[in-house]
Amino acid sequence: MSCVWFLLLLAGLCLVSGKYIPPGPRYRCPDKPLFLYPCVCTSGGDDGIAVRCDNSNLASMSVGLANLATLRAPVRELIFSKCNIGKLYGSALYPLKVRVLRIEDTPLTSIADHTFQGINRTLQELHIVNSRLQEFPTKAFQVPQVSYFDMTPSDGHCACPSSRDQSCDYHLARK
Repeated sequence: MSCVWFLLLLAGLCLVSGKYIPPGPRYRCPDKPLFLYPCVCTSGGDDGIAVRCDNSNLASMSVGLANLATLRAPVRELIFSKCNIGKLYGSALYPLKVRVLRIEDTPLTSIADHTFQGINRTLQELHIVNSRLQEFPTKAFQVPQVSYFDMTPSDGHCACPSSRDQSCDYHLARK
């Protein structure tokens, strides 16, 4: 009888095998993709989520960005690509915790003075590529945490305070 119990126990141990399953990313994309519409969460991760907004306007994106703020997740990278934004203004970015902001292939002509207020607590990199900025908005770019700033206008003309050839790359010393 004890031999039977021993065999049953041995068979049970053979059938039960433990395996470590690593946890998923700390921050995940929302379950409902339309939650951030017109923006899309492209990936989650332990350091935040990545969000991309394509072919949209500022009014539509404000709704998606407001929903993004309710997640209270840090945003590793926020990309505005081929958006119909001439003037970047308002408080849509204020509640977000964004580390890298990319604005690319967008006909951006001006940026209001306090556009980056709020986001300046976490913003480390700012990339503006193929824009139409007419002048360098110095008040808008007074963001103390930014360690890298890249501005490449579409016409090759640099609107930065110090004239450079094709792009304006700033590697700023952290305070």
